Amino acid sequence: MNNQDRLPHVLPEMLTPDFWTNRLSSPSSLLLTPQEIQTFNQMIRQRLPEKVVDLASYPREIDGNTLFTWLSQIPFPAKAYDASGRPLSVTFLNKLKENINLANLPGQITVTYGATVHHSDLRFFPTDQPAFTAPNDTRFDRWQATAVNPGEPLLILHQSLDAQWFYVQTEYYRGWIPARYLTRFSSQSDWLSYLHHSPFLTVIGPGLELTIPSESGSKTLRFEMGAKIRIRPISGFSQNYLGFVPTDENRMPLTFPIATSPDLIFGYLPYTEDHLFRQTFKMLGQPYGWGGLDLHPDCSSFIRNLYRCFGFNLPRDSRDQAQCSPKTVLLSHLPPNQKSKVLSALPAGTLLHLDGHIMVYLGTSGQRHYVIHALSAYQKPGHRRCPQNIYLMAVTISDLSLRRLDGQTLLNALTSAILLR
Repeated sequence: MNNQDRLPHVLPEMLTPDFWTNRLSSPSSLLLTPQEIQTFNQMIRQRLPEKVVDLASYPREIDGNTLFTWLSQIPFPAKAYDASGRPLSVTFLNKLKENINLANLPGQITVTYGATVHHSDLRFFPTDQPAFTAPNDTRFDRWQATAVNPGEPLLILHQSLDAQWFYVQTEYYRGWIPARYLTRFSSQSDWLSYLHHSPFLTVIGPGLELTIPSESGSKTLRFEMGAKIRIRPISGFSQNYLGFVPTDENRMPLTFPIATSPDLIFGYLPYTEDHLFRQTFKMLGQPYGWGGLDLHPDCSSFIRNLYRCFGFNLPRDSRDQAQCSPKTVLLSHLPPNQKSKVLSALPAGTLLHLDGHIMVYLGTSGQRHYVIHALSAYQKPGHRRCPQNIYLMAVTISDLSLRRLDGQTLLNALTSAILLR
């Protein structure tokens, strides 16, 4: 991020993690141990069982009516636009609705076990066709749910009518993935072995791209921050690993050598304030991607991916992340001056939630409160008091006087503070 990209009240020195960690009393102390983080994850699954799923204990059969409800709960649009600004035709929408394949749901669905063989988008409907709510705005594809990394274990619940899509359950989301990006395991036991495989590497860079040979030439695998890569040590080479991801059914996994890299760590990072801030600032300036489009973060995937580096398994959406911790401070009922007093007493690294958005609290400087977040847009004063909407679409630092598109400051709009410690 250069100086031209800085928002108001953000000084150049604030763009480094050291500016913030040098203010902390013990940035290298563990906030939670690995076992405490696993206990925290179990608590999240108990608090939000529909949002963070224990795949290993998932029932082998589910009721057809339950699946019907899941498939029907995303509102089907009355009108949507393509990337050229043309309305999607009634014929297309009717065919898409038919492709959901509700008519062929049995009374009981037998769950099958799979994993991704490639990075993929998870979609709300079985189509790659983007859908926009306005003909002149292509920034937010409303049918994009989230991104899924290569090698992600999942459960297969349903198939589209054209057999080109599978409706799946990952540990953090349900949605549609192209069939070409999935493989099925021959048995639940094989899949469980893969699910629980250790050792593994964690991506701690802003992302990772690996180009590896395959039978059809070369294949590029792209991983988000926090992604897990299962490995086998290479005998005699302690600093190198053999990564692997599943391939098509009944074939050997695709294996590839991985050299040591500053973008990878064996296992998880220790959960300290120093590591938390350094991971956070690795994402500074990264493009914003609604629903993780092109493996770029939106506000909540920024949070989820950041905390995966330490072994946390947070929900995917901001409203659920706001409910994941028992250590939560409610702010919505407080006037701005009281909110400011509460924030001054909170530790750096606290998550701050407002309707539809979530941020990481950095601390105070010059009586201003600062955050880092994946921000799509903000409002700034315009000529003759006419506000101007600015689409930043990036991970950025701001203070809480920044205004949302509805004109509210971030401080005024705060609803809660969430502590993960």
